[in-house]
Amino acid sequence: MIDQVMSAITSDLNGFLMRRMGVQENVVELSALVNLDGSVAFRGQNKVLCSLVSVQQERTSYNMPLGKGDLKNPPIQLSLFILFSAYYQPANYTEALKSLSSVIGFFQGKQVFTPQNTSKLDANVEKITVELFNFDIKELSNFWTAVGTKHLPSVLYKWRLLSITEDMILAETPQITGFASEQEKKD
Repeated sequence: MIDQVMSAITSDLNGFLMRRMGVQENVVELSALVNLDGSVAFRGQNKVLCSLVSVQQERTSYNMPLGKGDLKNPPIQLSLFILFSAYYQPANYTEALKSLSSVIGFFQGKQVFTPQNTSKLDANVEKITVELFNFDIKELSNFWTAVGTKHLPSVLYKWRLLSITEDMILAETPQITGFASEQEKKD
């Protein structure tokens, strides 16, 4: 489900950027920043990379009421932390900043994604809301050190409430149809 949501929203973003920037190819690519061996993961250039940085469970969903009939675990509500990094050659630094500004403009203009306003978004996704996530300078330095690459012009977003549900029945509970008195039970 995470892959489908990221692909759908990135596709929508690419459509916007292609119109705004007057280009015929995708500006944004889904990609990791580095491989497990520490080498650069993306082999192209002059692109904005969209990378999943972290997944967190939203704790507000813990106390959801149970369904009727079958006992199932409640859906897991997730927030995705998505990084957009301008991976451009140093000579194209100004273009990198323009592309990054356009990404920010897109998410400023469209902060809620639903199957109705995002054609490739799965019908099972109710909605995804997008908010800018701020790093302070120390956190930013720690982040790029942990990623294992040099700092790139980037912006981090929190996409919230992706619901993941597997319809695994844990137990079947009989439906309550009424109450019987002790006398009625004996008869």
